[in-house]
Amino acid sequence: MNRHNTASFQKGFTLVEMAIVMVIIGLLIGGILKGQEILAATKINTTVKEIQAIDGAFSLFYQKYGMLPGDMTTPATFLPNCTGACNQAGDNDENYEAQYQAALASTDERFTAFIHLAAAGLVSGIENTATIEVGRSVMPSAVGGAYTVGTFGANTTSPNFYQGGSYLGMIKSIATDGTIGRNPIMTSSVAAIDRKIDDGKAKTGLLIITSCAACYDAVAGTYNENYTTTATEFMYKLNVP
Repeated sequence: MNRHNTASFQKGFTLVEMAIVMVIIGLLIGGILKGQEILAATKINTTVKEIQAIDGAFSLFYQKYGMLPGDMTTPATFLPNCTGACNQAGDNDENYEAQYQAALASTDERFTAFIHLAAAGLVSGIENTATIEVGRSVMPSAVGGAYTVGTFGANTTSPNFYQGGSYLGMIKSIATDGTIGRNPIMTSSVAAIDRKIDDGKAKTGLLIITSCAACYDAVAGTYNENYTTTATEFMYKLNVP
């Protein structure tokens, strides 16, 4: 090969080579975006299953014992190996005494509710400990944040939501001192969950959004799914008193 041909060969990529490179880059980007889409959908589907499983666990517990988990009197009498934090007695008034956003304490019925469910073999991944920690004594959700429980009182801002009764709360996070921290739950995620499990409306039905006025249209009741500035929370009506 002469020097002229060698120089031409080393000059750079041909248009065909550049096209091939661009196609490969496009495929890689497309694959990453598709992977992210699949991951997001998986988190939504997993969260829906979590909510349904927790709802079923509360219902089965109430049917079996005639008391709400956490609200149970003398839990050690009914639940196997229920010592320590598990043996924190409730008052059996079918009332959790607080909204789901309130700070937790190890003596709260809202806190021991999940420990009682675990002792009854109805949920997994919850430790019998007085330490308040997401992923240990507080159940995390696949989509972000964590689950708590509360009793629902009068709610004039959501007249179509069930009045009274117990509900599952999805909060942004719980710090180890029992206060709420930040762990984003995006509006688009809540909307997707609502469509799968309820009526798809932000302020009606079994599931309602609770902490972000900009996350939905107050007139139409539709979610503002492109809103990402503020994380949100929601609550879901449980099939128990």
